[in-house]
Amino acid sequence: MQRVAGAVMGAINGGGQNMSRAMLTGALVGAQVGLEGIPRRFITGLRDAQRYLALAAELEQSAVRPVTRTAATGASATSRSSTG
Repeated sequence: MQRVAGAVMGAINGGGQNMSRAMLTGALVGAQVGLEGIPRRFITGLRDAQRYLALAAELEQSAVRPVTRTAATGASATSRSSTG
């Protein structure tokens, strides 16, 4: 959680186009750490927070699974969740 908070606060305190930079930083770092890694205070302060949490859970369920490599060919293969 400190990773997201530190990254976003660094973007905010950087000056210039800090709102845009903070939004992009939060999105990218949040995608890396997942919903569990986002400080709760960042979520509860949102208008319609429950709606966004539901959308995040739905997105997580339909996300592409990690790329796996076949041992023989080294080729990559991805698969989608069977839901949705």
